[in-house]
Amino acid sequence: MNTVKSIKTLLSMAMAVLAILSVSANADVAGVLGILDVSGTNPATGQPWAEGDTYRLAFVTSGTRDATSPDIADYHAFVQDAADAAGLGGVAWKCLGQSINNPDRVDNTGVGVAGAEGPVYLLDGVSKLWDVYGGFGGLASKYNITETGTFYEGDVATGSSRKFGDPDQPKIEKGDSGRIDGGAWWQVYNGLQSSQWHFYAVSDLLTVGGALSDPNLPTVQADDDWVTWSGAAVQLSPVVVNNDTQVPQRSLTCLWTASPSDGVVFSPGADAEAPSVTVTKAADTGDATVVTLTLSVTLEGNEPVTDTVMIDVYDNSCAAAKGVGTAVAFDASDFNQDCVTDMADLLILADAWLVNYSLTAPAVNQ
Repeated sequence: MNTVKSIKTLLSMAMAVLAILSVSANADVAGVLGILDVSGTNPATGQPWAEGDTYRLAFVTSGTRDATSPDIADYHAFVQDAADAAGLGGVAWKCLGQSINNPDRVDNTGVGVAGAEGPVYLLDGVSKLWDVYGGFGGLASKYNITETGTFYEGDVATGSSRKFGDPDQPKIEKGDSGRIDGGAWWQVYNGLQSSQWHFYAVSDLLTVGGALSDPNLPTVQADDDWVTWSGAAVQLSPVVVNNDTQVPQRSLTCLWTASPSDGVVFSPGADAEAPSVTVTKAADTGDATVVTLTLSVTLEGNEPVTDTVMIDVYDNSCAAAKGVGTAVAFDASDFNQDCVTDMADLLILADAWLVNYSLTAPAVNQ
C-alpha cells in the first residue's frame, strides 16, 4: 500500500509540475489584439498555444451597406472601416464574400490556403467557427458576434451562388448568422443587391507571439534631430500613441535617457513624455558634441518600445548657425563672421580703409 501511495504521490507531483510548466509556457505568449485565449490548447496541434501558431479572428458587421459593387475590394474596405472604428485596426480584415469580378472566397481572403491555416475564432477569443479549413461546412459556433461585441443573428450577404454586383442578376445569395447547421450560415436564400446587408469579416492569418509581437504596443516617434548650443533648451515634441485595445486601457510609462549624459538636464524630468532638454557643453571644444536621446515607452506587461533623436550641441549660437545643414550665409558686412555686424567689423573695415590694390605699373600677365 505504501508503494502504491508513493507512486500516486509521485504521479500527482509530476502532473502538478507539468501544469506549472504549461502555464509558464503560455505566460509570455500573446494573442494578437489581446483577444485570443491562449491559456488552453491549440486545436490545430493538440498542444498548448505556442509562439508561431497561426489562427484568425472573425466578426459579422454591426453596420450595413448594399451589395451592388462588383469589386470585392469595396467590401474589404467596408469591414476594415468597421474594425478600425471598433479599435481592431491593428490587423487587416477582409470580407468573407464573393463578388461577380472576384468570385472565389478563398482567393478573396486567403482562408483555406494549404499550409497557411489555423482555427478561426470569434471576438470573444473562445468561440471557434472551425478548427481548420474544411470546405466551409457546418460551424462549431454561430457567426454572430459583431466588431463592437454585440450579437447579430440574421441575414448576411455572402454571394454564394448569386454574386455581389452582377449586372445581369438583381439578387444575391445570403446566409444566416444565427445558423450553424450544414451550410445555412453561408447559403439559405437570396435578396436584392440594393438592400442593406450585414457582411462576414475575417482577419488575415495571425501569428501568436511574445510580448514584442503584441500589436497593442505603442507607436513611438521621439522627435526630429536638433541643432542647438550650450545652455539653450530644446522643447521635445514626441508622438506617442497608446494602441492598447484592452478595456480598461493599460497605461504607458515614458523614460528619456541621454548618451553621453554629462551636462544633460530634462525638465520637468526624464519621465515626462515631452520634456525640454538642456545640454551644457564643455567650453571651447571645437566641434559639436553629439548627444543621443532615447525615448522608451512601456505598455504594462510588455517590453519597451524605443526611438531616438540626436542633438548637435555647439559652443554658441553662431557656431550652431554654421552647423545647420550647409554653412550659414554670412552677411557681407560681417567681416569676422561671428554672426553679428558690430564695431569689430567696423574696425576691420577701418583698418583696410583707402588701401589701394590697383597696379602702379604695367605687369606681365601670369
